[in-house]
Amino acid sequence: MNTPDLHNHSISVGLEGPVVHRCKPGPWGELEYYDTYLEAPDRLIRRLTIPSQQTVWHFEEMTVDLIGQVFEKVGFSTAQIRQAMDGKRWSVSGDLIRIFPTFSLIESLSPSVRGKLYQVLARSELNTMHRYPIQFDGPDLSKVLDRSSLPESLVAQIESLTYREGQVALFSDYPLLLRFLGHPEKERKLLRILTRTRTLIARMILDRKVDLTSLLDYWAPAQDNFDSRPLMESVLRTSGVDTIDIVQLFPPGARSQLFTYPTEDDCLSGRAPDGIWTAINFFNHTALPVYEGTEGLKHHLLNRFRPASAPLRFGDLLLLSPEGESEELPFTHACIYIADDLVYTKNSAQLMAPWILSKLRDVASYHVRGARATIRPYRMASLC
Repeated sequence: MNTPDLHNHSISVGLEGPVVHRCKPGPWGELEYYDTYLEAPDRLIRRLTIPSQQTVWHFEEMTVDLIGQVFEKVGFSTAQIRQAMDGKRWSVSGDLIRIFPTFSLIESLSPSVRGKLYQVLARSELNTMHRYPIQFDGPDLSKVLDRSSLPESLVAQIESLTYREGQVALFSDYPLLLRFLGHPEKERKLLRILTRTRTLIARMILDRKVDLTSLLDYWAPAQDNFDSRPLMESVLRTSGVDTIDIVQLFPPGARSQLFTYPTEDDCLSGRAPDGIWTAINFFNHTALPVYEGTEGLKHHLLNRFRPASAPLRFGDLLLLSPEGESEELPFTHACIYIADDLVYTKNSAQLMAPWILSKLRDVASYHVRGARATIRPYRMASLC
């Protein structure tokens, strides 16, 4: 199943409020949503290690000549190659070569050249900032940095150092920004802003004409309608109220996690929950320890899920992979289908990755950089 051909949304703009988008009507009812950005709490920001101001490029198991060829292949100019190959800024230890590039060299790289070079650097676990770059959610970087109170010069510097893979904007040169700050609190503030995560607040529009039975058939397929009907009925009885946040229709575990960041208790196994854990446990009252990677996911899929076909339903598990990959696992990411093109996801096992609502197209761009995504849906066996 390839990425759905997602429609354009109608948009209504409030005079003072956010831009509100309407979802396509469907069995999920009438939905609307708006974008907002989450910032990590202080308890997480203070755990992050502030990197050195000196950028280091690590090249493992490569000769000097091969590194020179890399610079030429990614598009370095003659002058840039000369700067990068300056032996005074090199350190050779066995099969590891470290290069300490100057600020001027890093700043002189075009976004295209920067992206190609950093893809090479990302092959080594030693190049942490290149292998795990800051990923700006959404195509418009100015929205991520909006109302950040950062100096205009610093915002311009961030924008000039950003590069792209597909529709995803990436940033790896945090060390260069430290020279503008000079204080730990300012450094943490910048980290908080750079790691903002875009999410959606989605609401269902209810009126007395709505068919509650049909809505509950969509929104409560595996939960015996738990408290959905009383909640919807109460909204319909309340004068002047005609919307309900759809998070109130989620299973209890997923409902409590949405818009939050992992805690220490979530990481007792040694790592934080990721997209696989989130997808497998969406309907579970007691979370399963799904940290076994591909084989673990395969086990749970075979025992508790079945391949699903269109139309997708609330709670379907979606596996994302680059188009052309084998129909078998491995995969790039797993998320949960909510309605229209909205999904519930946690984009990585990192502590700085919260549980969010997102658009399927954005999740696909985030995880399948520069390629078209293939989406394979699975449904809980009890719902098939």
